[in-house]
Amino acid sequence: MVQPLEASTYTITPSVTSIAEGGLLITTISTTNVAVGTKLYFTLSGSNISTADFSAGFLIDEVIVGMDGSATLSHTLANDFNTEGTETLEIKLFADPTHTVQLGTTATVLILDSSTATPPINPTPAPGAGGGSSGGTAPMPGNGGATTPPPAPTYTVSTSTASINEGGTFTTTISTTNLPAGTVLHYAFSGVGISTQDFSSGDFTGQV
Repeated sequence: MVQPLEASTYTITPSVTSIAEGGLLITTISTTNVAVGTKLYFTLSGSNISTADFSAGFLIDEVIVGMDGSATLSHTLANDFNTEGTETLEIKLFADPTHTVQLGTTATVLILDSSTATPPINPTPAPGAGGGSSGGTAPMPGNGGATTPPPAPTYTVSTSTASINEGGTFTTTISTTNLPAGTVLHYAFSGVGISTQDFSSGDFTGQV
């Protein structure tokens, strides 16, 4: 007697149940009885959820099941300084690119509104802080009291090769000047016809 095939299972597990704006969200898709290399499709949606809510990562894309039966999504929430209240993000998985056959159960993550007002560029000094009649320190003569602005940061992205064959490996170097150590930068690979299936290793989006 031929034994029936075991049913496939799909589980969506976000790294957190709630996240503040500016945070990094990693979502793991775990499967059983799914062939390695199977292409799956995902969407991120919800009330008032749009691309403006993310500084890295896509709302609609595809992933490929790896050797361990899993795939990983990476998204960085944008800190847009807009008061929006708590939003509910829904992460769904589908078997088809038209998103008609859903797989597994929808996962949800609360996006906490951590926005704050942007500080004024030239705040009014408190009484006595300078220039007033209450005894504050006068500006140094010769420059009108102005502060020399720090030099602007520069960013350079360079690759180890200008062209590469399929199956090859390339390294990307990000060089900066006038940027504090520990600054987090976000990156994304894109292009006409470029998708996650063009890569066998490496993250399509992420941070350094």
